[in-house]
Amino acid sequence: MRPTFLPVLLFLAAGACSHVTVPVNPGTLMPSDLNSSPDRYDGVTVFVYGFMQAEFESYKLLDSKQALVSGELKSQCVSLLIPRKMTTDRFHDRYVVVRARFAKQRPPRVIQLGGCNTTTELELLEPPTLAPEPISSGPNNSFKGMPLRGTP
Repeated sequence: MRPTFLPVLLFLAAGACSHVTVPVNPGTLMPSDLNSSPDRYDGVTVFVYGFMQAEFESYKLLDSKQALVSGELKSQCVSLLIPRKMTTDRFHDRYVVVRARFAKQRPPRVIQLGGCNTTTELELLEPPTLAPEPISSGPNNSFKGMPLRGTP
């Protein structure tokens, strides 16, 4: 019995380590925070939490998956500039935290084919980090710990 238990335990431990998530810092912003105050964050290195799209002609960070489904791209979406040497495929359709430099206006002569319907963007400074999904998709319950509707 003992020889079987150890390999199973090691297998489970290795599997747990392959899907690492990080807790989200309370000071972390969301795309809507950046879009609502673009002058405040222009040129600033920020940490941003959101739902990442990273596929051909679709590089963006959204407040949530629901923002993508509902089409709330104007206020809840920031386009991503990803360095060529950085691979982000494994972060597609995942919640992440990114460290990036925010720009309120796309640089001249830059074409963004799959970005958001805004001119704001984030230039990734390092690969994204997986983050926990929100507890609920409701507007009053995000990772920031806002109370659920109807709770005192």
